[in-house]
Amino acid sequence: MHHGDSTGVPRILVINPNASRAVTAAIDAALAPLRLAGGPAIAVTDLPEGPVSIASQQDADSVVMPLARRIVADAADAFVSACFSDPGLHTAREVAGGRPVMGIAEWGILRALTLGERFGIVALSEGSVRRQRRMVRQMGLGERFAGSRRWRRGRTRRRAQPFGTASSRRPEPWSSATTPTRSCSAAPAWHRTGPPSSGPSGGRSSSRVSRRWRRPSGRFCSDRPQRKDPAMHYELLIRGGTCVTPWGTEAIDLGVRDGRIAALAVPAGATAEAVVDAAGLHVLPGLIDSHVHLRDPGDPAVETIETGTRAAVLGGIATLFDMPNTVPPIADTERLAWKRDYVAGRSWCDIGLYVAGTKTNLDALAALEREPGVCAVKVFAGSSTAALMIEDDVHLERAMRAGHRRIAFHSEDEERLQARKPLFSR
Repeated sequence: MHHGDSTGVPRILVINPNASRAVTAAIDAALAPLRLAGGPAIAVTDLPEGPVSIASQQDADSVVMPLARRIVADAADAFVSACFSDPGLHTAREVAGGRPVMGIAEWGILRALTLGERFGIVALSEGSVRRQRRMVRQMGLGERFAGSRRWRRGRTRRRAQPFGTASSRRPEPWSSATTPTRSCSAAPAWHRTGPPSSGPSGGRSSSRVSRRWRRPSGRFCSDRPQRKDPAMHYELLIRGGTCVTPWGTEAIDLGVRDGRIAALAVPAGATAEAVVDAAGLHVLPGLIDSHVHLRDPGDPAVETIETGTRAAVLGGIATLFDMPNTVPPIADTERLAWKRDYVAGRSWCDIGLYVAGTKTNLDALAALEREPGVCAVKVFAGSSTAALMIEDDVHLERAMRAGHRRIAFHSEDEERLQARKPLFSR
């Protein structure tokens, strides 16, 4: 554990990755309510060698190493990168020595996913819009991304259009009057149109404020759930449980559609084909076990596809990656095709198949790793699995150069194993 001062009080360092002292001061003021008695100390700093603002990808790239050096030089217990481009986030995590490094974009998006089925981002520039879209794609969240729009200052608010109409205009600024709500499954609010007025406007009263959200198709959805709205209907609703998420546990409801988790914090008005009361229970996503020996075919007394996958499902495992050192081993296209068919009629959960890398199939590994159902190539470097063993550096290098995906290694030094074997045979 690192401690930022002599008192032993944990310290969080919030880094504004540009050189703007005004922005740093504003961040510092905004964090004042979070500085609680008995809580961690929160310090705010900037990068004097950084640009005045992060307005382009070049600006974001330029702060990667200065940010990394700042983290290495500081003894804080945790770090926050206070720029919505999250510049240098992964490099910062590599050099932080196990200390948490959080980016406000990554964590803001993850938090938004608990509030609605879709989320949107208000950007400060067109360059930011492009970077945010790339970031969402890299996070694999494109299907839940409503879009990113630039915040244009000084635009005159227009009157609300009827629900369901499309508009080619950009959304209005997200002003202090804007209030995001959990009740729309589309995303956090883009804007709130039609400011309240005490008098008539065009012969009609404008005292009612309309809140609406833009979807990727250009249509709008109301913040009031519609009974027949397909976005509010699920195959399964799990209500009343405590959901375990990457950022902690929360008492929220969960919606499932097409066999996948479709939404967290599902509104009360949502409907479903089936509802599970999970009161008093914890709700977890299906876990993945990436190293499993089902021993099928070859040794059914140990385990089979059916018994192993049933046990996995009982324990909350939704996907298994099965090792290839069965009898016979899975090391060519014919056995791989047979194993896929064999698994299909017996498995109670999803299965990914490792294909074995051997001295005799190195030229085929690039094709084998792309076969349907293959999760990775597995190489055994020690004599525990002699028939599949690749123990010498020449063949190991050929295996690593054969394809493009990661290889899982059973990593031993065969020469050292044999040399020391007599020590354990007495």
